Amino acid sequence: MPMRFSPGSGWRVLAATLLVALLARAGAAGESASAPRPSTTRLFAVSPTFTEETGRDAKAFRAALDDLFAEIAPLLSKDHPNVVLLPEDLGVPLCLSGWQGMAARRAKSLEEAMALVAVGRWPQVAWAAAKFPNTSMARRICLALTDRLWKPFHDACRALARLHGVYLVACVNVADARESTDPLDLAVFREGSEVFTRRSVFVPVDGNVYNQAFLYDPSGTIIGNVKKAHLIDLEGPKGVDLTPGRLGDARVFDTPAGRIGIAICFDGFHDDYMTRLNDLGAEIVLQPSANPQPWAAPTADHPWQPEDWIRSVGGYVSREGQYANVRYHACSMLRGRICGVTFDGQSAIAARGHAGSLSFIGTEAVPSFLAVGDWLADDDRSLPPADRRARLVAAQREISARGVKPKSERYRRGRVAWADVRVATATPVDPPSDR
Repeated sequence: MPMRFSPGSGWRVLAATLLVALLARAGAAGESASAPRPSTTRLFAVSPTFTEETGRDAKAFRAALDDLFAEIAPLLSKDHPNVVLLPEDLGVPLCLSGWQGMAARRAKSLEEAMALVAVGRWPQVAWAAAKFPNTSMARRICLALTDRLWKPFHDACRALARLHGVYLVACVNVADARESTDPLDLAVFREGSEVFTRRSVFVPVDGNVYNQAFLYDPSGTIIGNVKKAHLIDLEGPKGVDLTPGRLGDARVFDTPAGRIGIAICFDGFHDDYMTRLNDLGAEIVLQPSANPQPWAAPTADHPWQPEDWIRSVGGYVSREGQYANVRYHACSMLRGRICGVTFDGQSAIAARGHAGSLSFIGTEAVPSFLAVGDWLADDDRSLPPADRRARLVAAQREISARGVKPKSERYRRGRVAWADVRVATATPVDPPSDR
């Protein structure tokens, strides 16, 4: 029997069908808007070369970073977020700034440098001793440097993030600070012509000094910071006497560039710290590092230092069934020599599931490596392993004997390692404007 429709019923059916389709489409759109979607981020892990003169004043510090970014800028993506990872101890040269640090810039050891900084900045050290009497001399020296570090460091990093439109990670050993207009604080911390130009100074909020990493967004705003939890001996009571951060304070930052966790150097070797970042959902782990010894050499615990670093860099993204959220791991390395301490290494970016052939010097291929910065000398991978390493050790001796020359071709090679990675983000991504 044929179906019968009342007048106009066909239009009502069609309208209802269209309405259902539109509602379904709107629901799907809403669902996709809240669900993570794949996006591309360009990661940079960089290795600047610093010496005592890098921090002789704020202009010299900024000039060194501008020189580094002159190499990075042409590589920045115009279509996707860029993340630039600077190394640990980036702000250390600023501890030697000004005429007060002139003698310390010529020091042959860390101990000598700290003693000379204390002499050059005795008013600030005395202020710290009066404010925080239950602190060591090393801690008071660090507290005394709060204003000399806080302002020029953050001014430079904010400006670079804003100028180049990048997410920027940078480290400095500094106290948590507050801005003060107290006349006594101004009298103690302002120097030279600053008496006429500065109306405030930065002073420590308490007697703690941390190894801190700050994350800046492309507008130059500080998104947040983390504090190194696992300190090395150089940072402990027998060294500069920093305060360890708390494991429970480790954070993951949800950004348009991905979910970013930061593990400062030695933290990236500890399962408890990496487990926390993984549990917090970190997709990208950034590891700013400053290895305080020659690279082509053994360590106290391993016959070949670059091989030892693979436990961390590339290691966590290679473990089956562990740290499943962590898909990418980037490590930046400081290079140079500051007050008798040699910093050396190679920056690298690793990815879970990648199958490549790159390596650190003197090691077998690390399949997870997406990008590796060149070292200061060539590594002939055609040689037998023992011969390879012997040649690299000889090159290290030659390099050490010649001294550090940041502007030389040797020290400019391999400064920048970069790679494009695919991340899941629920945050809308607006392509950065042309730079």
